[in-house]
Amino acid sequence: MSLIQKILSISLHFGLLKNKACNINQMEQEDLKRRFRSMQEKYVYYVIALCVSSLGYSIYITLDQPLKYSQIPLGAAVLMWGISIYCGLRFLTYVLSTIYAKYAYNNVVIGNDPDDSSKSIEQKAKGIMRAMEANQEVAGKYFKWQKGLFLVGMVLFFVWHVLEMYFRTAK
Repeated sequence: MSLIQKILSISLHFGLLKNKACNINQMEQEDLKRRFRSMQEKYVYYVIALCVSSLGYSIYITLDQPLKYSQIPLGAAVLMWGISIYCGLRFLTYVLSTIYAKYAYNNVVIGNDPDDSSKSIEQKAKGIMRAMEANQEVAGKYFKWQKGLFLVGMVLFFVWHVLEMYFRTAK
């Protein structure tokens, strides 16, 4: 074997190793992305459950009380939790839409697209990719709003609770 053949053989060998490493990294990236999305969705469900529980608790503890000005922070907290629930549900809707768009994108790329329109595969793929990116951007905004509104609701609940304690001891 000549020196040039050995060099080519070694570079080919390292090139294959590099490609395998790239495949592993891509597989790791996809796995991390899937795990992140799964944890993010669990977090959204958890915050939705906390908001619903907070709403129920707020209603329960004020059942026998007359309406008072000191309950304004509690009413605002209930409003924040309600909007937080809405944002969480909208987030999940956009995630589902993005997953479906990814499914449609894969069908277009591999040639299993049932749509017989005159658009090329490249045009369809670009359109679907733009829709997925837009969905992800909007979903991210709903995710941030859900978390923020939940926390604001908790602060308002504590403000209400402190006000109630103050008015009880002032009497």
